[in-house]
Amino acid sequence: MRKWIIAGCVGVALAVVAAATVINLNSLIQRNRDFLIGQAEQALGRKISVGEIETTLFSGVGMRLTNFTMTDLGSSSGRCSEKNFKSRP
Repeated sequence: MRKWIIAGCVGVALAVVAAATVINLNSLIQRNRDFLIGQAEQALGRKISVGEIETTLFSGVGMRLTNFTMTDLGSSSGRCSEKNFKSRP
């Protein structure tokens, strides 16, 4: 009986930590926005600007970018008002 109580308490604690992580994910991304955009620019070799970044978890893991612009190194920019990225299982 005591093992079940301990296991239940650990399970509740893990659920609380997971819920707090999901709730704070958007604020974490906003705090590290410049770093994330810099890493994407470095990986793609293009200049990127983004108005707003939001994550989606319940309709599938992904992100929504608003006012998304990606500039090629020697040409004009491609602009998009909203872009959604989703991972596929």
